[in-house]
Formats: sequence, C-alpha cells, structure tokens
Amino acid sequence: MDEASQSPRPGRIRRTLAFAARALPYCVSLVMLTAIFQYLDGFGELTRTRWELIAIALLISGLLNIGLASFKLWLVLRSLGIPASPRRTLRLVLGLLSLTFFVPGQPLQMLVYGMGLRESEKLETTAAFEVVVYDRYISLLGLLVLIGTGWFLLPPDHVLAMTWIPIVALLGLATYWMGGLGRAIVQRLPRLRDRLLLPNRTIPIQRKLVLLATAVLCQSSDIVIMWLALMALGTDLPFRTVYAVFPVAMLLSLMPLSISGMGIREPLGAVFLATWVAADTTLRSGLIVDAVEYVFPALVGLVALPSLLKTLRPLRGLTSTGDQRWKSIRYHSKG
Repeated sequence: MDEASQSPRPGRIRRTLAFAARALPYCVSLVMLTAIFQYLDGFGELTRTRWELIAIALLISGLLNIGLASFKLWLVLRSLGIPASPRRTLRLVLGLLSLTFFVPGQPLQMLVYGMGLRESEKLETTAAFEVVVYDRYISLLGLLVLIGTGWFLLPPDHVLAMTWIPIVALLGLATYWMGGLGRAIVQRLPRLRDRLLLPNRTIPIQRKLVLLATAVLCQSSDIVIMWLALMALGTDLPFRTVYAVFPVAMLLSLMPLSISGMGIREPLGAVFLATWVAADTTLRSGLIVDAVEYVFPALVGLVALPSLLKTLRPLRGLTSTGDQRWKSIRYHSKG
C-alpha cells in the first residue's frame, strides 16, 4: 500500500474541520452551562424568586424582541423602498426567532434571515442579504450607544473603566453618518451600484434617528431583563449599574463561540457585576435572561414556524414574480 493511500484525503480533512467548526458552539454552550449548573448546586433559590417580576420580564421580552424588532425590520425595508407588510414582517420575524435559535453565530443566522426575507418579500438574493446586513448593523450601533453611554456610569476603579471603550463606541457610531462616502465609493463599482439598494437611496436624517432609537430600545431588552432577574432573586441593585456593565457582556457574547451567547454571557455578567452581586446570584440571573430573552421568543415563534418552512425553498434563481417586483423596487429606488 503506497503512502498516498494511507494519508487522509484533503476533502475528508476539510469536511472534518467544517463539522468541528459547526459543532464547537454547541459544545461550548453545553460545557459552560453544565459547569454553571454544577457550580450553583441546585435550584433552592427558585423557591424565593419573585415570579411577578419574571412575568413582567416575559411581557417586556415579547414587546421588544418580537413586536419592536418586527417594527424595526419593517422600517428598514420601507426605508430601502421595499413595500413590506407589517403583518408579513411580524410573521417572518416570529418564525425566524424559532428557526435561528439553535443556529450558532451571526453569519449563519444572517444567512437564514436572508433566505427567509428573500422568499417572503420576493427579493433578489443580493438585496435580501443587504437588508439583513443593514438591520444587524443598526442593531450593533444601538448596542454601541448603550456601551458608550453606560461607560460614564461606571466607578473609576471598575475593570471596564477604560477610556478606549467610549472612543471605539463613538467611532463605530460615526460610521452611521458616513453614507455619502460609502455611496461615492460604490458608484465607482458598476456591478455593486446596479445590484445594491443603499447606494441608490438617501435615508433622511429623521428616519435614521428613528431607526437608531428603535435599535437602542431593542438592545436594551437584555439590560432590563437582567435587572429584573436580579431583583427577582432578592438583590437591590440600581438599574444604572446593570446599564453600565451588561452591554459589554452582550457585545462579547455575540462572538460565534456558543448558541445565542448561552454559557458565555452568564460568567461575563458575574465578572462585571462582582463588585455588587455574589457570583451565584448573577449566574442564576443570567440563566433567567437566557430563558426570557431567547428561549421564550423562540417558543412563541413556533406558531409561525410551519408557514416559514413552507415559504423557504432551496437557494435558486428568483421566480418571475420576484424578478418583476425586484426590478420595480430598483427602478423606484433610483428615481
């Protein structure tokens, strides 16, 4: 037997590495959550939980993660000249919350969102992903606003009291007002210019401010739920303290190392809140955030999941209806 036949095939190695990359977030979340549950050693504290505050948290989660998030996506679509229906957008967001719950990392989630949006609104694939990228970009800007403003509420000796944090947040936010520069660059690239929506539209300042404010409110959901969870477990921590430190934990949990940040967000919150709250209480609060902010919307989204799965089709060429609608949208956006 020659040496070549004994060595692994390159294709098999690539498939193994791809499988390991996909499995890593699931393994990280499972290992971290198992370690957290073992550290907490039971659920005795749940008997002392103020469940009325958990009920309020569930209500807020539904309003912001489903209602306001759907309104934000609808507003993005309308801002790009796509005549979307609020009801159809709500149904799409509901189904995608359930479908993407176990999808690790923002890139893969954006892929699923793009496919769903493409089929729901009969868009060209490029335009659908452009909408998704822009929507996630605005969400990131909303988080940067919370990080930048929360930094000023930190005590000077806190681990996050580093001057470069608000500077980076401000620089990231500044990109929102550089649309003219981006359009000037894209106008020199005909292939992009003729396929993208943003370079051919000027979004008014008032609409951009509304979009940003909506994103800030959506992103603040995690902060409010974390504060309510801490209160429900018996702490008396001011809201401004959670507002100061938790957005950074939210940003770091976006790294594609776990499922929806579970297993990463909890220890980060425990580290950043260690000055005020015991670690076991913070970890329990983080698990409540997982359940209220991510599991609960995914369960509610199950009502729209069957219709979304019927809508989704394998990625292929646009239907004739989609082509005609896309051409109409692109024509009006240039006008």
